[in-house]
Amino acid sequence: MLGITNRGVRAAALLSVVTLLGCSEDLTAITATWNQLQSAMTAKAGELRKQYNDVAAAVKAMPAPGATDTTGRSMLDKLKGALAGHDKLLGGLDSTITTAATSVQEAIKTGKVVNIQKAIDDSKTAYDGAIAKLGASSATVTALLGQMKTHNAQVAAEAARINTAGSKVDFADIDFKAGKADFLFDRPTTQATLDKLLVFVNSCPALAVDLIGHTSGEGTPAANAKLSTDRAKAVQKWLLGKGVAKKKIHSVSGKGATDNVAPEPAANSAAAKAMPAAALEDLRRKNRRITVVVLTPCTPT
Repeated sequence: MLGITNRGVRAAALLSVVTLLGCSEDLTAITATWNQLQSAMTAKAGELRKQYNDVAAAVKAMPAPGATDTTGRSMLDKLKGALAGHDKLLGGLDSTITTAATSVQEAIKTGKVVNIQKAIDDSKTAYDGAIAKLGASSATVTALLGQMKTHNAQVAAEAARINTAGSKVDFADIDFKAGKADFLFDRPTTQATLDKLLVFVNSCPALAVDLIGHTSGEGTPAANAKLSTDRAKAVQKWLLGKGVAKKKIHSVSGKGATDNVAPEPAANSAAAKAMPAAALEDLRRKNRRITVVVLTPCTPT
């Protein structure tokens, strides 16, 4: 009787094994898919981290903006803030990949392809979201870095000018009322350009300059000569009001429209009438400018 019972137990156990084998699923393909995806995600995260490290190193190597370079200091602060945010997003990407690996491994333990596939799909969705945020962040960092490089190049160029006697710098975005020497401060370029001019003139104590005004070709030569001089004097008065020493501005004069930098057609000419109004005004804006001529440079030549 005992022998019969033992044989029954063994038969039941065998039947159980057969039943389990019959219900098992082949996980080879789905696990291979996950391994490939995980490898790709990890490689991409490493690539993005390297790109970040390269940019961070480039920013660290940049010269610090001077004490009077408020624009450069503000730009650098924004760039560093964007980099810090990008670094945080990279950490989030690493966490997303780690969480995905844990989720998929738990699904594999169930032995069900459908569970594993859902875990993989959810992981891919989370990963794609993290990558999208990093893409937007990278675009912001790239734009700010480009602006910073351009600014630094301009600062370097200005440094070369202030160290060279006879060098000239045009400030063309100071807007005045039509036919007058009154500033139009409602236009943002006016204040910004005057601020840049102030920084330039205050580059060093030794720097001394001439201010020369220019107008567009509108109006008579006599009127333009007076207007250009009056506008240069208005700029001089503004600079002195900001604390610039009188000795730094050697002379103030105007050349009217006799030394234009843009090919402006004569006022009321057929060429002027045929040109689109916006294009004509753009040319005239370039000619309405204040030229700063370096007489005594910061570094003697």
